[in-house]
Amino acid sequence: MRKSFIAFVCCMLLVLSGCSYNTKYSKSDDPLTITGGHSNILIVYYSFNGDERKLAKEVQSYTEGDLLSLQTNKNYSTNYTKRLKQHRKEREAYANALKNNNHDYKNKNVLKTLPKLSNQITDINQYKTVYLIYPCWEKDEPLIIDSFCMDYDLSGKTIVPMCTSEKNWRGHVKYSSRRSIAHFNKMIPDANFKRAKTFTDIKGVKEWLETIDMI
Repeated sequence: MRKSFIAFVCCMLLVLSGCSYNTKYSKSDDPLTITGGHSNILIVYYSFNGDERKLAKEVQSYTEGDLLSLQTNKNYSTNYTKRLKQHRKEREAYANALKNNNHDYKNKNVLKTLPKLSNQITDINQYKTVYLIYPCWEKDEPLIIDSFCMDYDLSGKTIVPMCTSEKNWRGHVKYSSRRSIAHFNKMIPDANFKRAKTFTDIKGVKEWLETIDMI
């Protein structure tokens, strides 16, 4: 009985320690930056279950860009339904702040509603092209992507949004690439945006990059 109780406590400690991460996989398995840092291409991704990490590495295999895994100290539930409730609450606060501040994305009250990045890059100026790779949460990007867009000056850069489709009870969520690009354009009006694309896996990445003249 005592051994069973100790085993149970150990398991609970492991579970609780895992909950401190904002992703399902261990941070030690996901380096914040990869490659030598000499590229002018930056592949930024936020990965909750690992799919976006695979997509980012596939893009890297064709572009030889540097990888940046976005991290935040904000904890999101690993339960899909609970995570979407968190996302909706964040989105609502963000939308209200924008409405109350004349849609000024750089207003301090708007920025306060965004999750804070817990890792940074040294020099954004060395990059001419930035890939944004993220999961689709109810037809939208997680707000940590907006945090990155607001934390760094991306004006004048070519930006390539790519998202993964996440299933809900209705099946694959339909991602609105046109709406996302319109949103990104409001945040960074001086950037050159490529068409957004949804991927259910890494198939077709090379063909897509060729279609939009990135390789």
